[in-house]
Amino acid sequence: MRVLFRAAGWSLAGALLVGSPAAAVTKRPNVLLIVIDTLRADHLASYGYARATSPNLDRLAAEGTLYENAISASSWTLPAHASLFTGLPVRDHGTQGNHWTLEPSFDTLAERFQRSGFHTAGFSNNVWTNDASGLKQGFDTFEEMWHGHQSRGKTIALDDPAFDMGAAKTNERVFSFLDDLKDERPFFIFINYFEPHMPYRPTRPFDVRFLPPGAAAPHVMRLRSFYPPRRYGYNLRVPTLRAEESDLAILTGLYDGEIAYVDSMVGTLVDGLRARNLLDNTVLVITSDHGEHLGEHHLLEHKFSLYEPLVRVPLIVRAPGKVPARMRIAPPVQAHDLFGTVLALSGAGAGTARALPGSARDTRLDTPAGNTFAELEFPRIFLEVMRREYSGWDVKRFERSLTAVRGLRYKLISGSDGSVELYDLVADPAESRNLSATEPKVLAELKAALDSFLSQAPPREPGASPK
Repeated sequence: MRVLFRAAGWSLAGALLVGSPAAAVTKRPNVLLIVIDTLRADHLASYGYARATSPNLDRLAAEGTLYENAISASSWTLPAHASLFTGLPVRDHGTQGNHWTLEPSFDTLAERFQRSGFHTAGFSNNVWTNDASGLKQGFDTFEEMWHGHQSRGKTIALDDPAFDMGAAKTNERVFSFLDDLKDERPFFIFINYFEPHMPYRPTRPFDVRFLPPGAAAPHVMRLRSFYPPRRYGYNLRVPTLRAEESDLAILTGLYDGEIAYVDSMVGTLVDGLRARNLLDNTVLVITSDHGEHLGEHHLLEHKFSLYEPLVRVPLIVRAPGKVPARMRIAPPVQAHDLFGTVLALSGAGAGTARALPGSARDTRLDTPAGNTFAELEFPRIFLEVMRREYSGWDVKRFERSLTAVRGLRYKLISGSDGSVELYDLVADPAESRNLSATEPKVLAELKAALDSFLSQAPPREPGASPK
């Protein structure tokens, strides 16, 4: 199987030419990494969604390269961000639910840029990306925007038209940072926008844009406050917290409204960069840490599975003169390979770090696609919440670690409880038919690939820091 590209106006040779070092601009470009928290790829129009949730993101995708099957290293914030910041799988950095800190021994993206002379700044709206988690390493400036979230207060009504989870204020702070720069050194900026995360409370006019016709206001208001631990009650099938099809339709409409709102905030940010003559000399990367369940497999939110709604994330790279426009790359890629990609595109040097296919440093355009992997450690802290809030309910379904390997067509999910799930993602994208009993050859091949991947984990003493 050869790597497949879907490009408009680009030949394969043209893609290689644009990605070559000779095409680089003289001045080192800036880098802007935007992580839109909890954003599943299949809810963007550029990824085939029927609703117009993402006109600004779609426009940026048309101006750059879109990876159709980017796979996150994990299905929740902390390990996924640690992988994005280090270019490593969870297996290697070990930052997850039972080890909450990325050790200082790891070289982060911000540290690499800092050593290369870039201004480095981070603006985070997620409580897991903070000083305690070790994810602030290498940032000259790091603002934990979530401290000021309106959602933390008790006086903001759920239908307040000005409700905002931090995106608007984040844009203001980014513009202030840019306007205060004192020299011509390039910058690396990381942004985490939080809006698509539960609870779904989009601001007007996005709050009603995608709601089902006839949705009653009290019904909508009840679901706007569907927040933990209530979502865990749904996952556990507690009868009083059952979500009917009408509930899921409203939750999906509100989730899509959140996407549309944060898309508008991305548009505002891009306009601000353009007005400052910064946009076209900035490597702009847009991705997510993980997606979201909206009722699939009787699950809401994330953290408890490695199904496609959680691990398949958007990945868009826009860098005029360095990355082809209107290119779509179909084979699966690891989202955290953006680490080597942005270092190479910015001239900060990628060393031995892997890069995404089709980027400036990578010339593997006609080589076979590799497997991608995702990991979820035993979700102890979240199980504790489940047990506390729903004493007496059976949580065995979630008492396991999960690992997954995904090839061009098939995907294997293996559980520490002995569970095995094999899916044909071409014939069954919803992962509804477990083929583990009927496709022994495919199962054996993927299991061998997964075992090989896991066997490469660095040895660690109990309680010792990973190296």
